[in-house]
Amino acid sequence: MLNSLIKLVLDPTVLVFCLLILAWLLSLTPWRRPVRRLLFLSVLILGLIYVGPLPALLSQPLANRFPPADYEAFPNPDLIVVLGGMTRAEPLQEPGSRHPSFTRRSERFLMGLELARQFPNAKLVFTGWSGPEAGVEGAEATRLAGLAQVLGIPAGQILIDPLAQTTADHPVQLERNPEIGP
Repeated sequence: MLNSLIKLVLDPTVLVFCLLILAWLLSLTPWRRPVRRLLFLSVLILGLIYVGPLPALLSQPLANRFPPADYEAFPNPDLIVVLGGMTRAEPLQEPGSRHPSFTRRSERFLMGLELARQFPNAKLVFTGWSGPEAGVEGAEATRLAGLAQVLGIPAGQILIDPLAQTTADHPVQLERNPEIGP
């Protein structure tokens, strides 16, 4: 809950939306000059965020922080962990379908499959919680594991961690139950 609130407060789009609401409210008063300034500021911020070079400039140091991975230099891994957060909470799929509906983070799933095929002795661990109402059967990790099996990954190579809600929770769950699995 606190995570979601912090993300909401720090989201620049939410800031611009709040500025636009404030400008609209001020337009109902005799203060017309501050309205024009707020509207200009809102458009300027939106331009910097979505059209300008600001996102690339801010993300470039992070992107260049580590060199690209050389998979051949690594020894064979024991685990390949695929983090959750890549499916929609309300799936856009046929009723009764067990397969997840992906967001733009689906490369996590695809890379996990690729690595599982490259390292067949490594366990492929899917993490992802979908809330108490979904239970373990409806958890993102469970649905992703089922899809991985349909796509050719053997069930014996797949483990699930359907209870971890954050990246920090995964090691805790793994410590409590080292053989997390279906």
